[in-house]
Amino acid sequence: MLGVNVALSVALIFFGSTCCIWSILRIAERYARGRFWMVYLPLALIGALPELMMGIMANARGLGIVAIGTPLGSSIINLLLLGGIASAISPTRAHEPFPTKSAWAIAAASILVMAVAAAGRLQSQLGIYSIPRWGGLLLIAAFAAMTPLMRESNVGNGYSPRHTPKPKVHVLWLVLALVAGVGLVTQGASLTAKIALAYIENSGSAQNAIGLIGLAAIAALPEATASVYLALHKQTATAFSNLMNSTIANLLLILGIVATVAPLPAYDSLPTDLGFTLLGALLVLGAVALGKGRRVSRGEGITLILLYALFALLVLLRQEGSANLFF
Repeated sequence: MLGVNVALSVALIFFGSTCCIWSILRIAERYARGRFWMVYLPLALIGALPELMMGIMANARGLGIVAIGTPLGSSIINLLLLGGIASAISPTRAHEPFPTKSAWAIAAASILVMAVAAAGRLQSQLGIYSIPRWGGLLLIAAFAAMTPLMRESNVGNGYSPRHTPKPKVHVLWLVLALVAGVGLVTQGASLTAKIALAYIENSGSAQNAIGLIGLAAIAALPEATASVYLALHKQTATAFSNLMNSTIANLLLILGIVATVAPLPAYDSLPTDLGFTLLGALLVLGAVALGKGRRVSRGEGITLILLYALFALLVLLRQEGSANLFF
C-alpha cells in the first residue's frame, strides 16, 4: 500500500507540473515570448511548490530537519544533478547568454542562509542551528531583492520555440490547465509529505537522509520535467536557467516562508550541505569565466554529477553514524 501511495503522489506531481509547464510556455508564446515574468519566474515558483508544502507540513509536526532538508536537498539536486545531466547531454551553446548572475546569486544565498542559521544558533538556548522568524523574513526580502538580478541574468536567453507552430489554444483552457496543474502538484506534495512524515514517526528512520535525498528527489520532479520538456524543444539554456532560478527560490523564498510560519530548527551538518550549493555555483562560474565559449561543457557537467554523488554518500554515511569521519 505504501508503494501505491508513493507512486500516486509522484504521478500527481508529474502530471500537474506537466500541465503547468505546458500552459506557461503556451501563454508566453502567445503574449510575451521570452519574458522573465512570463516564463522564468512562474516556472521557478511552480517548481518550488512541493518544497513549500513539504517544508511547512514537516515543520508543523516538529520535524525541522525534514523541513529544512527538503528545500536544501532539492536545491542541490537542481544545481548539481539535474544541471550536471543537462550539461553532460547537451552543453549550453556558445552563442547563448549564460546565467552568471544567477550563479553569483546562488553563492550569496548559500552564505546568507548559513549566516542566518549561525545567528539563530547563538540565540538558541539549545545551541543548535536554526532559522528564526526574523531570519525567514530576511530570506524572503533577499529573494525579492535578487529577482531583478535573476531577470538581468536571463535577458536575451528567453524561451523561443523552434518547432512548427501549433494552432493557438484558447486562453481559458490555458488558465484552466495552469490551475489544474497547480492543484495536482499541491495535492501530490501534500500526499508525499504525509506518507514520509508518518513513516519517520512510526519507524524512527533518519530524518536527514529522507529529507535531503528522498523527499528532495520527489520535490524536484517539476524541475526535472521542465528540463526534459525544454531539452526536447532544444531550449538547453532556458532549461539550465530554470534550474538555477529554482535553486535560488528554494534557498531564499521557500526556507524563508517556512521559517516565517514557524521558527525552523536545523542540524549540525548544515554548513557542509550548504557548502555543496556554494561549490556548485562556483564551479559554474569558473566554467563560464575560464572555459571555452562561456559555457558548461560535458566534462564540467559530469563533475557536477560526481559532486552530487559525493553529497549523497556523505548523507548516507551520516545516517549510518559515520559523520565523525568527515565533520
